[in-house]
Amino acid sequence: MPKKLVVIHGQSRDQLKTSEQGQYREPMRRGMRPFDSLYFDALTPLGEAQAALLRLRLRDTYGIDAATSPAATSTLNRTKQTALIAGFKVDLLKEYSVLDGISYEDGYDQLITNITRGWVPEAALGAAAVILANPPPEPVWFTDVTILAGLCEHMNLTIQPDYLWSGRVIELATRFPTVS
Repeated sequence: MPKKLVVIHGQSRDQLKTSEQGQYREPMRRGMRPFDSLYFDALTPLGEAQAALLRLRLRDTYGIDAATSPAATSTLNRTKQTALIAGFKVDLLKEYSVLDGISYEDGYDQLITNITRGWVPEAALGAAAVILANPPPEPVWFTDVTILAGLCEHMNLTIQPDYLWSGRVIELATRFPTVS
């Protein structure tokens, strides 16, 4: 059965949003609107460093050569940026909107708390069901923590707290049909 590597994108500015009235821990750049999607969909400097480390982790642990391997990303900039910094080539990336993840209003910290307590949002479960019914054929998927949580729940895998770290690689090896 083919394995899929699910990679959580590097830390993004959106993850810095707190639960308290949608305020951000990072000061806004002058002239930025509070919810400028390009700004908040970008990686932080930490996220860029996490993405750079992925090239070595994928090569040394999983035998994946980022320069020659195809990969699936969501349509969000943060997943594409993670893949590119990790060394994947733009012409070998394919976007899938089903890997986008879901919106969450309570802030990233609260989302992670909820997931570690066993509550996976219904929308994440729905997206995961769609993915499992028709999985992207690429061996590496760059996505969001909500998608990973939904996949783990559907596949009866325990969601370990360290699965939810930005830049984390999770190997899923069950319930995926052979792709010819």
